[in-house]
Amino acid sequence: MILSLFVYCFSALILFLLAKNPSARAEYELLAENKELKFWTNETIASILFFAFLCGVRYNVGVDNLSYIHAYETMANTGHWPNGRGESYEWGFTALAKLFTFEGFHYSFFMGFWAAVQIFFVYYAVRRDRHLLPYIAAFIILGPTFLSWTNGLRQCVAGCAFIFLVEFIAERKLMSYVIGVILCSLIHRSALLLLPFYWIFDKSIYFKNKSYNLLAVIACTLIGLTPTWLHLINYAQDVIFWVGYDDYASRLTNIINKTNEAIAWGPSRVGLYVLDLMALYLYPKFQEKYQLGKRYDIYFSAFFLGSCLFNLFANTSHIFLRPIAYFRDFRIIIVPVCLYYLYKERRQQWLFILMLCLAYFYTLYSSMKAFAGGKGVDAAEVYKFFFSF
Repeated sequence: MILSLFVYCFSALILFLLAKNPSARAEYELLAENKELKFWTNETIASILFFAFLCGVRYNVGVDNLSYIHAYETMANTGHWPNGRGESYEWGFTALAKLFTFEGFHYSFFMGFWAAVQIFFVYYAVRRDRHLLPYIAAFIILGPTFLSWTNGLRQCVAGCAFIFLVEFIAERKLMSYVIGVILCSLIHRSALLLLPFYWIFDKSIYFKNKSYNLLAVIACTLIGLTPTWLHLINYAQDVIFWVGYDDYASRLTNIINKTNEAIAWGPSRVGLYVLDLMALYLYPKFQEKYQLGKRYDIYFSAFFLGSCLFNLFANTSHIFLRPIAYFRDFRIIIVPVCLYYLYKERRQQWLFILMLCLAYFYTLYSSMKAFAGGKGVDAAEVYKFFFSF
């Protein structure tokens, strides 16, 4: 357990320092002069490689990790990706898996490759706003992002790409956006659900009044707690099959009759709930005061939508939370923006400290809780190296 905590803290520190490097800060000054920044700096390359290594050498970190390892080794031996749960994997994902196995790469290279893709898209999306990277880097490891990215690998890759694709929505480049979404669907077919958001996110979908944003999320939370709401999920079965969550559909009957799959209101959920409410309240002020632009307006629209939908469906099943994750992923942008400007203004330092603690407690708390819960080092939240097994 000590090793796990050390790995998480050390990794967050390394990524933070790489983003905070003096040579990188010098490049931020170029941005102020409207000069084009080069993305591929030594710090960026080192960050991507380090994160790829961290995710590549992990073992049983993330609920789906062992399944992917087993499937990869099966493909290496048989040439076919197994469909053990009756799930048909997308062509793009299986083609790349076949390429890696054909070349004889260990599964750690395959897992590391996808981790590199994930962090690349996030970093590239904010390449013009690198002052945010230190906060984003630490949030990837210590916030809910890391454990989320190690689950549902294919969709999380598509979700990271979606963060980048927002650029095409902001610039009204329809064909570029459509092509990007189609390419994402080759990794996870549910990405096709993102097509209509080219038009939906053309206008802000959140309230200009900060209090209304809070009330909307709280209202969704209360509605999501009502038993009547559960009966409506009957109509979602066909959609679930179509977007690629058919392996979960057999659990629908249980959802209607009981709510034992609901996300409990423990410290993790309460902490993230308060963090989201703080971000929903603070962000519009920073958006208006610092004129963050169209991209960031879309980021917040997606975050607001994700917050409402998540709390609406959190007491039903994880089946419905998977598509919503596309919008919840924008927390990785919104929270660091709030932290950066809270620190920059240096007015309400207590608010900055509170938000900082809420943003960076999740991974450490989750790993300690899972370890103490009886699973020990076998818990998916506890970091382990594959060569230890």
